[in-house]
Amino acid sequence: MALSLLNSNSSSNAISDIKKNLKGMFSKTHPAALIAWGIVGLILLAGVIFTGYHNWNLFSRGAQTDFGRTFAAIPPLLLDGSIVLLLILLLTYFRDRLQWWIAVLFNAVLFIIVGVNTSLDYSLATGEPLSDGMRLYLRWGIVWSFLLAFIGWELIIHLDPHHKRQSARAQVEEEAEQETHDLELEILKMELKQKKDDLEYEKKIQERMHASRMKAAESDEVEGALIDFEKGEAINKAKKIRGVLPKA
Repeated sequence: MALSLLNSNSSSNAISDIKKNLKGMFSKTHPAALIAWGIVGLILLAGVIFTGYHNWNLFSRGAQTDFGRTFAAIPPLLLDGSIVLLLILLLTYFRDRLQWWIAVLFNAVLFIIVGVNTSLDYSLATGEPLSDGMRLYLRWGIVWSFLLAFIGWELIIHLDPHHKRQSARAQVEEEAEQETHDLELEILKMELKQKKDDLEYEKKIQERMHASRMKAAESDEVEGALIDFEKGEAINKAKKIRGVLPKA
């Protein structure tokens, strides 16, 4: 419950930061620059679509089935899609220095891979047979693309200030829960010990009382009293017997 609230708070804070940075960027940027940035964005979008198509076309060459050709759409989504997202986040969200540089290097690596793949697709457009090395690259490129995107985004997410604060808060809450659990265990142990001590106390009292009774039963006073009691009982029985006998 607490972690879900932390995740929702972190997401809302990240979105708020993006909105604030966008508002600040648009308010401080000259209208002509905004128009130029818009044109650049459209050109980049067209370039991403272009390279995305060639990436799909390249990896579909290594597929042997129609399902494999459809599956070949994963690398363009991971590689070209990550380029678009990173460019947007670099302009609107990333403020941590290390996170910003990791994102820049990650984006540069993605640009190189996408460019190389596009060139390979052009070189293979002549219909030449694929070499074993190229076929291996195309077959395993989907997995490599996934691993590359996963590693890059994993680094960026873990370096995110919101994620760091969320992790630190979650760690403190976990420590608090653990300490509360330890205290509850200590209380249970103490209550159990108290109950055992109470039972031990009652046991000792009963044992002492029994020993005292046994010791008292062996005293001369008790023995004399018992003898007197038995004598009295014998006399009473004799009187009853004598009372029921017929008179001579």
